[in-house]
Amino acid sequence: MPRLISWLSARQYAPEGGFAGRTNKLVDGCYSHWVGGCWPLVEACLEGPSSNSQNDKPSELERVDSDGDLYSREGLIRYILCCCQDTSKRGGLRDKPSQ
Repeated sequence: MPRLISWLSARQYAPEGGFAGRTNKLVDGCYSHWVGGCWPLVEACLEGPSSNSQNDKPSELERVDSDGDLYSREGLIRYILCCCQDTSKRGGLRDKPSQ
């Protein structure tokens, strides 16, 4: 799990806030969807089935930093929203937002 978290964290690039699939590649809408979608799964895995109790020990994700040091949720949201802003009538998710 630590290696997966490290790899996922390394895929997000600033200033765009989106994710890239490989090192030194541009961020794009598809990888932002697929790599960004891994975070809820990682969080669920680390929290485990008994995370509802107040007396549970903090998950590995919470111990590192629950404010987004592993990834920027806000940055990802901004990037995905920019990819969805297509002025044509077709709609959908663009690979990269227009400039």
